[in-house]
Amino acid sequence: MSARPEDILPLAELFLEKYGHELDGWSEEAAAHMLTYEWPGNVRELENTIERASVLARGLILEVADLMLDDEQPAASETKGLREFLDHATEAHIRAALAATNGRRAEAAERLGIDRVTLYRLMRKFSLP
Repeated sequence: MSARPEDILPLAELFLEKYGHELDGWSEEAAAHMLTYEWPGNVRELENTIERASVLARGLILEVADLMLDDEQPAASETKGLREFLDHATEAHIRAALAATNGRRAEAAERLGIDRVTLYRLMRKFSLP
């Protein structure tokens, strides 16, 4: 996709509309980073990146850190271990379920295959609203 950089931001905009309903766009730095990134996975990687960033974004604007592209992810030797990885994955999965259900907790719990009490406990654990 790096052969057609003019397609990156319009595609990213489509994916943001699809996955990031509550987000207002991205910073200039994030746009510049998307334009200079090689995108070895092409359009599919761009879509996955925007979807993940939409779920994990800490604000209303996507920043470079929210994109978590390969050149920014820590090597496996730099991570703290399986527990941290599982916690991060669990939190991301819960955020995605809540986003997909527009914050309806009972429906999110059902999608996740857990009861509401477990969902509330996990939300408290990860300080989710």
